[in-house]
Amino acid sequence: MILTDSGFLWNKFTLRSLLEISTDHSNLVREDVCRPRKTAMINTRSDCNAPVWIYLLSLSSFLAGALGFVGYLLPNLPVPPSLMVAPDGSLALLLGGVLFTSVLAGKRGWRLTSGMILLGLSAYSLLHNVLAGEHGSGDSLLTTGERLATLPASCVGLLGIVGLLGFGSRMGRVTAAFVGLLGISVGVYIAGMLLNDYQSDGRLVQIAGFKLVSAVFCSAYGFFLVVLSKKSEMVRDCLEKRSAIIGAIGITATFILLIASSGVSHLERHQIARYLANHHAAMLRHDMAAAFRLIDRLANRWVALEYRVPAPLLETEITRYFSDAKSLRGLRVLGPSGRHILDQSKTAEDKGWLQKQLLRPESQRQAEALQSGHASFVWLLPDQDKPLHALLLLAPDGGGGSLFVAHFDLEELLPSFADASDRGFLVHFASDHSISHPEEPSGHEHQEELYERVLVDSASSPPLYVHIVGGPVSILSPEGVLVPLIIVFGLLVTYLLIKGQILLDARTRAVSALRAKDDRIQSLFYQSPEAVFELSIDGRYLAVNDIATSITGLIEDNLGEVTYHDVLCSDNITESDYKRFDQAFKKTCQWPFTLTHFWPIKLTH
Repeated sequence: MILTDSGFLWNKFTLRSLLEISTDHSNLVREDVCRPRKTAMINTRSDCNAPVWIYLLSLSSFLAGALGFVGYLLPNLPVPPSLMVAPDGSLALLLGGVLFTSVLAGKRGWRLTSGMILLGLSAYSLLHNVLAGEHGSGDSLLTTGERLATLPASCVGLLGIVGLLGFGSRMGRVTAAFVGLLGISVGVYIAGMLLNDYQSDGRLVQIAGFKLVSAVFCSAYGFFLVVLSKKSEMVRDCLEKRSAIIGAIGITATFILLIASSGVSHLERHQIARYLANHHAAMLRHDMAAAFRLIDRLANRWVALEYRVPAPLLETEITRYFSDAKSLRGLRVLGPSGRHILDQSKTAEDKGWLQKQLLRPESQRQAEALQSGHASFVWLLPDQDKPLHALLLLAPDGGGGSLFVAHFDLEELLPSFADASDRGFLVHFASDHSISHPEEPSGHEHQEELYERVLVDSASSPPLYVHIVGGPVSILSPEGVLVPLIIVFGLLVTYLLIKGQILLDARTRAVSALRAKDDRIQSLFYQSPEAVFELSIDGRYLAVNDIATSITGLIEDNLGEVTYHDVLCSDNITESDYKRFDQAFKKTCQWPFTLTHFWPIKLTH
């Protein structure tokens, strides 16, 4: 309301911009006599969910790719191989993150560049696979690591095509939707198959070149390609710098926590496997020593009897030896003159095997060395087809060149592996010529996620090793459930932090806009050359500018107490004008406020 020399002038703009109407019953202030009109603001709610999750996917893709390269360059990094992908796959993940980030940022050059590189990587892998055939090494010429298999390379190529086409045209959106649905199908199917065979034979399972982590990214890429095919324009300019920084910090912290927890668990499993390997090696060493003492006692007793063992005693001893020592498969005794004193085996097959092994040059050479007194006993593992079938050759003291030959099946000496199998480990023994990894394994170069080997250094025996391998931990175990929990928790916390920052930025802009508007109103109120009043809903003066004060004589103490009834009297306004003003004011103060006309009021001095 503006009071001038010619009278009061009211209009809709004045009511909306200058008149604040309040009540005695509440501290709420209605700043607008008309209902506020909704204005366009930056996306802060559900329409920003997709961009936030796409950004989280991009960051996760960056870090997963970087982890693959770091694990390849630092093979002793204590990170489970199940969390890493091959170098070519890491490159594809990095480029995929660039592609999705370029869509969010509206960077056409980034999108085209990442699309071309992805397409080139796919074409190289497919061509190399075709030329190398089934007998190729599987190594990539680009990174010297494992090459992409045909199916992953095809998926990478399709993603590159989407990057080149973009989402601006109908063809690009249709292609993105098709590739997305295909990626979801492939990723979900492969992930299901991998989870089903997660503990298969203690090795890292791959299906069609996919690990579990790459299958998860394949399905996630596919899902968000479908989303972008429908709302690619809505995802742009939703994330500001501070939101992006918070997201990067959150995902990085999640990956650091994931690597730390997985690394600690991985090292702990290595220590347990090493302990079990040493335990089983010690047990086998003890059993081999006990088997030697068993044959040694028999030999010394027979030498003391000068091999004149009564038939009943001989039969009883041999029967008890074969029944009590289950690993003993055969026994042959050669007297001083080379005559056969005893030739007994559990089965005809065992007897034939023993005869065949004694004819081997190595066996004959060792037998001659024992009979000549160069050694007292020796263990042999002569048969590569039966690497754990051992010969114990023993020359007793005072035997005069006699020789005891015992055939043992070392598998019967092996201790129970219940503790190892309960922890997801597979334990087996192997002789020197049956070792699949001749060098001490290190890093992430083997198919097993965990590998330990211990030498059974039994006296006078050839190299014999205890091998323990372990695949990824069960997803239902405490160690296995920790990884998905960290990932889910980290993603949710980062998502909430980004959304909170988006809302905070929107509120800050809104407050700044309101403050600017209030400053304009205050400037107009106090610096206006006209008299301006602020009235409550019951007609009391709440604020007046200097011009109004000079006209009405109102001072600060009168505000909130004096009404327009006290000011507009017969001395300065006609009765008809007063009634018109009073009726219009009361009508205006009724909700919803409506005022579609203005009127002049004559003010007399």
